[in-house]
Amino acid sequence: MTSNQLLLVATLALGKPGHVQALSNEGRQAKPAAVNHKICPECLRYPNDPNAKTCKYCKDEPLVDDSFGLNFRLNVKNMTAPVNWIALDPADPTVFAVAVESGTITLRSFDSKRPHKDLKVKGWARDVRFAPDGKTICVASVIRNQENPNKWVGKLSTFRLDSQEGFIGGPGRFIDEAPTATTFLSNRWFIASDVRGLLVTWNGSGYESPKPTSTIGSPVACLARAHRVDRSTSLAEGKADGSIHLVDMALDGSGAAGEARPVAGERRILRLSHGKINAIVFSPSDDQVSASCDDGSIAIYDVRSERQRHLLRIRAKPHTKPDAAMSVCYLDDTHLAAGYASGRIVLWDIEHPEAPVIKEKAHPGMVLGLDYSGGQGVHRLVSGGGKSVKIWTVLGLGGQRG
Repeated sequence: MTSNQLLLVATLALGKPGHVQALSNEGRQAKPAAVNHKICPECLRYPNDPNAKTCKYCKDEPLVDDSFGLNFRLNVKNMTAPVNWIALDPADPTVFAVAVESGTITLRSFDSKRPHKDLKVKGWARDVRFAPDGKTICVASVIRNQENPNKWVGKLSTFRLDSQEGFIGGPGRFIDEAPTATTFLSNRWFIASDVRGLLVTWNGSGYESPKPTSTIGSPVACLARAHRVDRSTSLAEGKADGSIHLVDMALDGSGAAGEARPVAGERRILRLSHGKINAIVFSPSDDQVSASCDDGSIAIYDVRSERQRHLLRIRAKPHTKPDAAMSVCYLDDTHLAAGYASGRIVLWDIEHPEAPVIKEKAHPGMVLGLDYSGGQGVHRLVSGGGKSVKIWTVLGLGGQRG
Protein backbone atom coordinates (compact mmCIF):
# COMPACT_ATOMS: atom_id res chain seq x y z
CA MET A 1 0.00 0.00 0.00
CA THR A 2 1.41 3.36 -0.97
CA SER A 3 1.77 6.31 1.39
CA ASN A 4 -1.10 8.14 -0.35
CA GLN A 5 -3.44 5.17 0.13
CA LEU A 6 -2.54 4.99 3.85
CA LEU A 7 -3.30 8.72 4.24
CA LEU A 8 -6.75 8.28 2.62
CA VAL A 9 -7.67 5.37 4.90
CA ALA A 10 -6.54 7.27 7.98
CA THR A 11 -8.55 10.33 6.99
CA LEU A 12 -11.76 8.29 6.55
CA ALA A 13 -11.25 6.34 9.78
CA LEU A 14 -10.70 9.46 11.89
CA GLY A 15 -13.66 11.22 10.31
CA LYS A 16 -11.63 14.33 9.53
CA PRO A 17 -13.01 16.61 6.85
CA GLY A 18 -11.54 16.02 3.46
CA HIS A 19 -12.34 15.81 -0.22
CA VAL A 20 -13.97 12.36 0.03
CA GLN A 21 -16.15 13.44 2.97
CA ALA A 22 -17.29 16.54 1.05
CA LEU A 23 -18.46 14.43 -1.86
CA SER A 24 -20.37 12.28 0.59
CA ASN A 25 -22.25 15.34 1.95
CA GLU A 26 -23.24 16.46 -1.54
CA GLY A 27 -25.00 13.13 -2.07
CA ARG A 28 -27.21 13.48 0.99
CA GLN A 29 -30.62 15.17 1.06
CA ALA A 30 -30.88 18.25 3.25
CA LYS A 31 -33.08 17.84 6.31
CA PRO A 32 -36.48 19.42 5.58
CA ALA A 33 -37.32 22.56 7.54
CA ALA A 34 -39.96 22.23 10.23
CA VAL A 35 -43.47 22.96 8.91
CA ASN A 36 -45.79 25.11 11.00
CA HIS A 37 -49.46 24.23 10.55
CA LYS A 38 -50.59 27.11 12.75
CA ILE A 39 -51.89 30.35 11.25
CA CYS A 40 -52.99 33.74 12.55
CA PRO A 41 -56.80 33.98 12.17
CA GLU A 42 -56.60 37.78 11.90
CA CYS A 43 -53.97 38.44 9.19
CA LEU A 44 -53.77 34.85 7.85
CA ARG A 45 -49.98 34.77 8.13
CA TYR A 46 -47.90 31.69 8.87
CA PRO A 47 -45.09 32.43 11.35
CA ASN A 48 -41.49 31.86 10.29
CA ASP A 49 -40.76 30.39 13.70
CA PRO A 50 -42.11 26.80 13.75
CA ASN A 51 -42.41 26.98 17.54
CA ALA A 52 -44.36 30.26 17.62
CA LYS A 53 -47.68 30.28 19.45
CA THR A 54 -48.76 33.86 18.77
CA CYS A 55 -48.64 36.27 15.81
CA LYS A 56 -46.05 39.05 16.01
CA TYR A 57 -48.04 41.21 13.55
CA CYS A 58 -51.40 41.18 15.39
CA LYS A 59 -50.61 42.02 19.01
CA ASP A 60 -49.78 38.43 19.91
CA GLU A 61 -52.98 36.97 18.43
CA PRO A 62 -53.05 33.24 19.34
CA LEU A 63 -52.35 30.96 16.37
CA VAL A 64 -54.89 28.34 15.32
CA ASP A 65 -54.80 25.21 13.17
CA ASP A 66 -54.82 26.01 9.44
CA SER A 67 -57.18 23.22 8.38
CA PHE A 68 -60.37 24.18 6.52
CA GLY A 69 -62.87 25.60 8.99
CA LEU A 70 -64.28 28.65 10.77
CA ASN A 71 -62.72 30.82 13.42
CA PHE A 72 -65.09 33.19 15.24
CA ARG A 73 -63.87 36.80 15.11
CA LEU A 74 -66.57 39.26 16.15
CA ASN A 75 -70.13 39.34 17.43
CA VAL A 76 -71.70 42.46 15.98
CA LYS A 77 -74.00 44.27 18.40
CA ASN A 78 -77.45 42.69 18.39
CA MET A 79 -79.87 44.14 15.86
CA THR A 80 -83.19 45.71 16.85
CA ALA A 81 -85.12 43.09 14.84
CA PRO A 82 -84.45 39.82 12.97
CA VAL A 83 -81.89 39.89 10.15
CA ASN A 84 -83.29 39.18 6.68
CA TRP A 85 -80.29 39.64 4.39
CA ILE A 86 -76.57 40.46 4.33
CA ALA A 87 -74.65 41.82 1.35
CA LEU A 88 -70.95 42.63 0.95
CA ASP A 89 -69.71 45.64 -0.97
CA PRO A 90 -67.97 44.38 -4.16
CA ALA A 91 -65.81 47.52 -4.30
CA ASP A 92 -64.69 47.33 -0.66
CA PRO A 93 -64.64 43.73 0.62
CA THR A 94 -64.40 44.94 4.23
CA VAL A 95 -67.83 46.66 4.21
CA PHE A 96 -71.20 44.90 4.44
CA ALA A 97 -74.86 45.87 4.74
CA VAL A 98 -77.43 44.18 6.98
CA ALA A 99 -81.16 44.35 6.18
CA VAL A 100 -83.15 44.28 9.43
CA GLU A 101 -86.87 43.54 9.60
CA SER A 102 -87.56 46.85 11.35
CA GLY A 103 -86.62 48.75 8.17
CA THR A 104 -83.02 49.55 9.12
CA ILE A 105 -80.07 48.96 6.79
CA THR A 106 -76.90 48.88 8.87
CA LEU A 107 -73.57 49.49 7.13
CA ARG A 108 -70.72 47.82 9.02
CA SER A 109 -67.04 47.05 8.56
CA PHE A 110 -64.80 44.16 9.55
CA ASP A 111 -62.76 46.81 11.32
CA SER A 112 -64.70 47.25 14.56
CA LYS A 113 -63.13 50.69 15.10
CA ARG A 114 -64.69 52.17 11.96
CA PRO A 115 -68.01 53.94 12.64
CA HIS A 116 -71.14 52.31 11.26
CA LYS A 117 -74.06 54.03 9.59
CA ASP A 118 -77.78 53.21 9.64
CA LEU A 119 -80.08 53.86 6.69
CA LYS A 120 -83.85 53.80 7.11
CA VAL A 121 -86.51 52.57 4.72
CA LYS A 122 -90.25 52.44 5.17
CA GLY A 123 -91.71 49.07 6.12
CA TRP A 124 -89.98 45.71 6.53
CA ALA A 125 -86.56 45.50 4.84
CA ARG A 126 -86.65 42.26 2.85
CA ASP A 127 -83.47 42.46 0.75
CA VAL A 128 -80.42 44.67 0.24
CA ARG A 129 -77.87 44.63 -2.61
CA PHE A 130 -74.80 46.60 -3.69
CA ALA A 131 -74.25 47.58 -7.32
CA PRO A 132 -71.14 45.93 -8.85
CA ASP A 133 -69.19 49.19 -8.49
CA GLY A 134 -70.34 49.62 -4.87
CA LYS A 135 -71.73 53.12 -5.50
CA THR A 136 -75.44 52.29 -5.19
CA ILE A 137 -77.47 50.27 -2.70
CA CYS A 138 -80.94 48.96 -3.52
CA VAL A 139 -83.36 47.89 -0.78
CA ALA A 140 -86.59 45.98 -1.29
CA SER A 141 -89.08 46.56 1.53
CA VAL A 142 -92.60 45.38 2.32
CA ILE A 143 -95.26 47.92 3.39
CA ARG A 144 -98.81 47.40 4.59
CA ASN A 145 -101.39 48.90 2.24
CA GLN A 146 -103.13 51.78 4.03
CA GLU A 147 -106.36 51.29 2.11
CA ASN A 148 -106.44 47.53 2.63
CA PRO A 149 -104.64 46.43 5.83
CA ASN A 150 -104.76 42.81 4.67
CA LYS A 151 -102.70 43.59 1.59
CA TRP A 152 -98.98 44.30 1.31
CA VAL A 153 -97.23 46.42 -1.29
CA GLY A 154 -93.55 46.86 -2.02
CA LYS A 155 -91.05 49.65 -2.39
CA LEU A 156 -87.64 49.75 -4.03
CA SER A 157 -85.37 52.32 -2.37
CA THR A 158 -81.95 53.45 -3.54
CA PHE A 159 -79.00 54.99 -1.71
CA ARG A 160 -76.08 56.48 -3.59
CA LEU A 161 -72.52 57.01 -2.45
CA ASP A 162 -71.57 60.62 -1.79
CA SER A 163 -67.88 61.46 -1.39
CA GLN A 164 -68.59 63.63 1.65
CA GLU A 165 -71.58 62.08 3.42
CA GLY A 166 -71.38 58.43 2.43
CA PHE A 167 -74.58 56.79 1.25
CA ILE A 168 -77.55 59.17 0.96
CA GLY A 169 -81.14 58.52 -0.08
CA GLY A 170 -81.97 58.43 -3.78
CA PRO A 171 -85.13 57.83 -5.82
CA GLY A 172 -87.64 55.17 -4.83
CA ARG A 173 -90.40 53.26 -6.59
CA PHE A 174 -93.53 51.51 -5.33
CA ILE A 175 -94.64 48.17 -6.77
CA ASP A 176 -98.12 46.67 -6.54
CA GLU A 177 -97.22 43.57 -4.56
CA ALA A 178 -94.74 42.59 -1.86
CA PRO A 179 -91.23 42.04 -3.27
CA THR A 180 -89.52 38.70 -2.73
CA ALA A 181 -86.01 39.34 -4.03
CA THR A 182 -83.85 41.80 -5.95
CA THR A 183 -80.42 41.92 -7.59
CA PHE A 184 -78.39 44.25 -9.77
CA LEU A 185 -77.99 43.46 -13.46
CA SER A 186 -75.38 46.20 -13.97
CA ASN A 187 -74.18 49.30 -12.18
CA ARG A 188 -77.39 51.12 -13.16
CA TRP A 189 -80.05 48.48 -13.62
CA PHE A 190 -81.53 46.20 -11.01
CA ILE A 191 -84.40 43.77 -11.10
CA ALA A 192 -86.99 42.85 -8.47
CA SER A 193 -89.52 40.04 -8.19
CA ASP A 194 -92.85 40.09 -6.39
CA VAL A 195 -95.19 37.46 -4.95
CA ARG A 196 -97.08 37.18 -8.25
CA GLY A 197 -93.98 36.01 -10.06
CA LEU A 198 -93.41 39.23 -12.00
CA LEU A 199 -90.00 40.80 -12.55
CA VAL A 200 -89.61 44.57 -12.72
CA THR A 201 -86.43 46.19 -14.04
CA TRP A 202 -85.57 49.75 -13.02
CA ASN A 203 -82.54 52.03 -13.30
CA GLY A 204 -83.14 53.93 -10.08
CA SER A 205 -83.60 57.32 -11.76
CA GLY A 206 -87.13 57.24 -13.09
CA TYR A 207 -86.90 54.99 -16.12
CA GLU A 208 -88.14 51.42 -16.07
CA SER A 209 -89.04 48.69 -18.51
CA PRO A 210 -92.42 49.35 -20.20
CA LYS A 211 -94.00 46.30 -18.60
CA PRO A 212 -92.95 43.67 -16.07
CA THR A 213 -91.37 40.51 -17.33
CA SER A 214 -93.77 37.65 -16.67
CA THR A 215 -92.13 34.51 -15.34
CA ILE A 216 -93.23 30.93 -15.84
CA GLY A 217 -94.74 28.95 -12.97
CA SER A 218 -94.79 29.92 -9.32
CA PRO A 219 -93.42 33.13 -7.75
CA VAL A 220 -89.70 33.86 -7.64
CA ALA A 221 -88.28 33.28 -4.16
CA CYS A 222 -84.69 34.42 -4.82
CA LEU A 223 -82.51 35.92 -7.53
CA ALA A 224 -78.83 35.80 -8.44
CA ARG A 225 -76.75 37.43 -11.16
CA ALA A 226 -73.67 35.94 -12.77
CA HIS A 227 -70.44 37.64 -11.72
CA ARG A 228 -69.30 38.84 -15.10
CA VAL A 229 -70.34 42.42 -15.84
CA ASP A 230 -70.67 43.09 -19.55
CA ARG A 231 -73.43 43.63 -22.09
CA SER A 232 -74.74 40.13 -21.60
CA THR A 233 -75.54 38.73 -18.19
CA SER A 234 -77.24 35.60 -16.90
CA LEU A 235 -79.91 35.66 -14.21
CA ALA A 236 -80.92 32.74 -12.00
CA GLU A 237 -84.39 32.60 -10.47
CA GLY A 238 -85.10 30.27 -7.58
CA LYS A 239 -88.80 29.42 -7.57
CA ALA A 240 -91.23 28.53 -4.82
CA ASP A 241 -92.15 25.36 -6.74
CA GLY A 242 -88.54 24.14 -6.48
CA SER A 243 -87.42 24.90 -10.03
CA ILE A 244 -84.50 27.00 -11.25
CA HIS A 245 -84.94 29.35 -14.21
CA LEU A 246 -81.79 30.47 -16.02
CA VAL A 247 -82.46 33.63 -18.03
CA ASP A 248 -80.13 35.33 -20.49
CA MET A 249 -80.49 39.07 -19.84
CA ALA A 250 -79.19 41.27 -22.65
CA LEU A 251 -78.71 45.03 -22.53
CA ASP A 252 -79.92 46.78 -25.68
CA GLY A 253 -79.99 50.47 -26.65
CA SER A 254 -83.74 50.98 -26.69
CA GLY A 255 -83.96 52.74 -23.33
CA ALA A 256 -84.47 56.43 -22.71
CA ALA A 257 -81.91 58.57 -24.57
CA GLY A 258 -80.37 55.43 -25.99
CA GLU A 259 -79.53 54.02 -22.57
CA ALA A 260 -78.94 50.28 -22.52
CA ARG A 261 -82.05 48.55 -21.18
CA PRO A 262 -82.34 44.95 -19.90
CA VAL A 263 -84.25 42.56 -22.13
CA ALA A 264 -84.97 38.96 -21.16
CA GLY A 265 -83.78 36.40 -23.69
CA GLU A 266 -83.71 32.62 -23.65
CA ARG A 267 -85.13 30.93 -20.55
CA ARG A 268 -84.00 27.46 -19.45
CA ILE A 269 -85.81 25.58 -16.70
CA LEU A 270 -84.23 23.07 -14.30
CA ARG A 271 -86.72 20.88 -12.45
CA LEU A 272 -85.74 20.03 -8.88
CA SER A 273 -87.56 17.91 -6.31
CA HIS A 274 -86.27 19.36 -3.05
CA GLY A 275 -89.03 21.79 -2.12
CA LYS A 276 -88.97 25.58 -2.22
CA ILE A 277 -85.68 27.23 -3.15
CA ASN A 278 -84.72 29.72 -0.44
CA ALA A 279 -81.46 31.09 -1.89
CA ILE A 280 -79.51 30.76 -5.10
CA VAL A 281 -75.98 31.78 -6.12
CA PHE A 282 -73.52 31.46 -9.00
CA SER A 283 -70.03 30.06 -8.45
CA PRO A 284 -67.11 32.53 -8.81
CA SER A 285 -66.38 31.14 -12.30
CA ASP A 286 -70.11 31.33 -13.26
CA ASP A 287 -70.07 27.73 -14.53
CA GLN A 288 -72.34 26.34 -11.82
CA VAL A 289 -75.31 27.49 -9.79
CA SER A 290 -76.22 26.31 -6.29
CA ALA A 291 -79.64 26.39 -4.64
CA SER A 292 -80.48 25.92 -0.97
CA CYS A 293 -83.76 24.05 -0.57
CA ASP A 294 -86.49 23.45 1.99
CA ASP A 295 -85.61 19.77 2.42
CA GLY A 296 -82.11 20.71 3.62
CA SER A 297 -80.37 20.01 0.31
CA ILE A 298 -77.86 22.15 -1.56
CA ALA A 299 -78.37 21.30 -5.24
CA ILE A 300 -75.47 22.21 -7.55
CA TYR A 301 -76.08 22.38 -11.31
CA ASP A 302 -73.81 22.88 -14.30
CA VAL A 303 -74.99 26.03 -16.09
CA ARG A 304 -74.09 24.83 -19.60
CA SER A 305 -75.14 21.19 -19.51
CA GLU A 306 -78.04 21.87 -17.09
CA ARG A 307 -77.16 18.66 -15.26
CA GLN A 308 -76.85 18.20 -11.53
CA ARG A 309 -73.22 18.01 -10.42
CA HIS A 310 -73.64 17.42 -6.71
CA LEU A 311 -76.27 17.17 -4.02
CA LEU A 312 -75.11 18.21 -0.55
CA ARG A 313 -77.31 16.98 2.26
CA ILE A 314 -76.89 16.48 5.99
CA ARG A 315 -78.15 13.11 7.10
CA ALA A 316 -81.13 13.64 9.38
CA LYS A 317 -82.24 11.33 12.15
CA PRO A 318 -85.17 9.05 11.29
CA HIS A 319 -88.64 10.59 11.66
CA THR A 320 -87.27 14.11 12.11
CA LYS A 321 -88.13 17.19 10.09
CA PRO A 322 -85.37 18.23 7.65
CA ASP A 323 -83.30 21.25 8.60
CA ALA A 324 -84.15 23.64 5.75
CA ALA A 325 -81.20 25.27 3.97
CA MET A 326 -82.01 29.00 4.03
CA SER A 327 -78.87 30.62 2.58
CA VAL A 328 -75.79 29.70 0.60
CA CYS A 329 -72.60 31.37 -0.66
CA TYR A 330 -69.43 30.23 -2.42
CA LEU A 331 -66.03 30.52 -0.74
CA ASP A 332 -64.28 29.48 -3.96
CA ASP A 333 -65.20 27.17 -6.83
CA THR A 334 -64.87 24.04 -4.67
CA HIS A 335 -66.01 25.19 -1.22
CA LEU A 336 -69.24 26.78 -0.05
CA ALA A 337 -71.04 27.76 3.14
CA ALA A 338 -74.72 27.25 3.90
CA GLY A 339 -77.00 28.59 6.62
CA TYR A 340 -79.87 26.51 8.01
CA ALA A 341 -83.19 27.05 9.78
CA SER A 342 -81.76 25.63 13.00
CA GLY A 343 -79.19 28.44 13.19
CA ARG A 344 -76.30 26.27 11.98
CA ILE A 345 -73.61 27.22 9.50
CA VAL A 346 -72.17 24.33 7.52
CA LEU A 347 -69.03 24.33 5.38
CA TRP A 348 -68.93 21.96 2.40
CA ASP A 349 -66.12 20.69 0.18
CA ILE A 350 -67.85 20.12 -3.14
CA GLU A 351 -65.26 17.58 -4.26
CA HIS A 352 -66.13 15.48 -1.18
CA PRO A 353 -69.92 15.88 -0.92
CA GLU A 354 -70.58 12.81 1.20
CA ALA A 355 -70.40 14.77 4.48
CA PRO A 356 -69.94 18.39 5.59
CA VAL A 357 -66.51 19.58 6.70
CA ILE A 358 -67.81 21.45 9.72
CA LYS A 359 -71.12 22.24 11.42
CA GLU A 360 -71.29 25.26 13.69
CA LYS A 361 -74.28 26.31 15.81
CA ALA A 362 -74.01 30.03 15.14
CA HIS A 363 -77.33 31.80 15.69
CA PRO A 364 -80.53 31.50 17.74
CA GLY A 365 -82.70 31.81 14.62
CA MET A 366 -82.74 30.96 10.93
CA VAL A 367 -79.56 31.97 9.11
CA LEU A 368 -81.09 34.13 6.37
CA GLY A 369 -78.04 36.33 5.81
CA LEU A 370 -74.76 34.83 4.60
CA ASP A 371 -72.02 36.32 2.45
CA TYR A 372 -68.29 35.83 1.96
CA SER A 373 -65.42 38.17 1.12
CA GLY A 374 -62.17 36.76 -0.20
CA GLY A 375 -60.86 40.03 -1.65
CA GLN A 376 -57.58 41.56 -0.52
CA GLY A 377 -56.76 38.39 1.42
CA VAL A 378 -59.62 39.01 3.87
CA HIS A 379 -61.33 35.57 3.89
CA ARG A 380 -64.23 36.71 6.06
CA LEU A 381 -67.69 35.16 6.32
CA VAL A 382 -70.60 37.26 7.62
CA SER A 383 -73.70 35.49 8.93
CA GLY A 384 -77.00 36.75 10.31
CA GLY A 385 -79.72 34.84 12.14
CA GLY A 386 -82.33 35.99 14.59
CA LYS A 387 -81.14 39.37 15.88
CA SER A 388 -77.44 38.54 15.76
CA VAL A 389 -74.70 39.12 13.18
CA LYS A 390 -71.34 37.38 13.42
CA ILE A 391 -68.06 37.67 11.55
CA TRP A 392 -65.87 34.62 10.98
CA THR A 393 -62.46 33.96 9.46
CA VAL A 394 -62.47 31.12 6.94
CA LEU A 395 -59.31 29.05 7.37
CA GLY A 396 -57.70 26.66 4.92
CA LEU A 397 -58.28 28.74 1.78
CA GLY A 398 -54.77 30.18 1.62
CA GLY A 399 -52.44 32.24 3.74
CA GLN A 400 -49.08 33.97 3.49
CA ARG A 401 -45.75 33.43 5.11
CA GLY A 402 -44.88 35.81 7.91
